Amino acid sequence: MRHLSVYLLLEFQKGRRLKEVVLGTIIYGTLGCVLFFGIFGNYAVYLQISGQFNVTQYLNTHGTEATIIEVVHHLPFPSLMIVLFLVSAFLFLATTFDSGSYILAAASQKKVVGEPLRANRLFWAFALCLLPFSLMLVGGERALEVLKTASILASVPLIVIFIFMMISFLIILGRDRIKLETRAEKLKEVERRSLRIVQVSEEEQDDNL
Repeated sequence: MRHLSVYLLLEFQKGRRLKEVVLGTIIYGTLGCVLFFGIFGNYAVYLQISGQFNVTQYLNTHGTEATIIEVVHHLPFPSLMIVLFLVSAFLFLATTFDSGSYILAAASQKKVVGEPLRANRLFWAFALCLLPFSLMLVGGERALEVLKTASILASVPLIVIFIFMMISFLIILGRDRIKLETRAEKLKEVERRSLRIVQVSEEEQDDNL
């Protein structure tokens, strides 16, 4: 789903400078993740060191999801924290599926005027929900572990592809810079010629007077 979110960000970043796009999508997002994982992760380490909660043992016996909820229970106002956590998770899933359905609908629709059709977006939203539901019905955690392993194995050749994509991106940026510089020189030349024409016409008018 990450690449679909990237396409959506690019769709909404039209007309902005590359610096603004990098700051908005990489720097600010990274800072937010560092703050969240730094605070929440260090709090779990604090619970482990202080002896208030054996995080590693609970993680080995109950799994990641149950450990996260149990750590949240040790925060002040645990019920409120659980509600905020659920709301954040819901918003994350909603925005992720919305961006995915938007991009898939735009790519599958023959002609897009403004935004894709709502029925098309709704179809892709339900289609994207089929994968997690099918994993839950077929094998639960075992099927999810198989999917994780397959994702890790598939990511190895993708690293090489992404490296080539980064290189091609830098090449495209260099070519665009040359084109922009050439266009700027042409505009300056046209401006100089127009100024010469104006000067010549003014000189002719002075001679006629």
